[in-house]
Amino acid sequence: MPRKKEEKWIRFVYLPDVHGDNVNRDAWSVVMQFIEDFQPTRRVMGGDVMDLRPIRKGASAEERAESMEPDFDISMSLLRDVMPTDWCLGNHDDRLWDLARNDVGPLGDLGRYMVKRIETWCKSENIELYPYHIAKRCSLGSKLFATHGYFHGMHTAHKTAQTYPGCTLVGHRHSVDYYKAPSLDHREAYLCGCLCKTFQEYNKKRAATFQHVNGFAWGEYRESDGMFDVSIAQERFGEWRIGGKTYKPKGIK
Repeated sequence: MPRKKEEKWIRFVYLPDVHGDNVNRDAWSVVMQFIEDFQPTRRVMGGDVMDLRPIRKGASAEERAESMEPDFDISMSLLRDVMPTDWCLGNHDDRLWDLARNDVGPLGDLGRYMVKRIETWCKSENIELYPYHIAKRCSLGSKLFATHGYFHGMHTAHKTAQTYPGCTLVGHRHSVDYYKAPSLDHREAYLCGCLCKTFQEYNKKRAATFQHVNGFAWGEYRESDGMFDVSIAQERFGEWRIGGKTYKPKGIK
């Protein structure tokens, strides 16, 4: 009797919170090295690819005076580095879509122009774009999902696991955590860190910023039964230990 062929596991990475011109270049260098080694089939951007400070609610006069062009150009460059298969929009990204939907003046025109550029590019490169909507998740098999995240505070992983069935990968809060809810339908969540600078102007006086860490998720899943394996890569003391290999930013020996 012929042996049943073993189903192939599908490799993935989940890259959260790059924040455009606030990207941590050292962390991004490690991401690119790891992707070259790991060769993931699914490459998921976890949201907040752009920062878009000038159009946030409550933006300061200095922020409103900033050009968004460097932020946008760097964000698109980082996307081209990875060529993601999926992009889950985050709350920062959604500022652009909100502008396009709701502003009828020149800023609205700019928002619609930039949104059209992004959506046209994603369509041309077969990138699945997920709106910033609490009911929308990117599926990695039948039991593992990715989204940006919608909860704040120290219990983000806990709240996420209680909200969604299956296992959910999230960013949003820039820290690393894990929670498994006591349930019959398997609910757990990984909080996967960030790939931007951990200390920024808005958070430099908040003690909770010490919880922020550069990190991302990686692993494998199987389509037939939803089996998956998730690991969180994170920077520790200037280097990353991922899958038994040590990675350092390029230029650092």
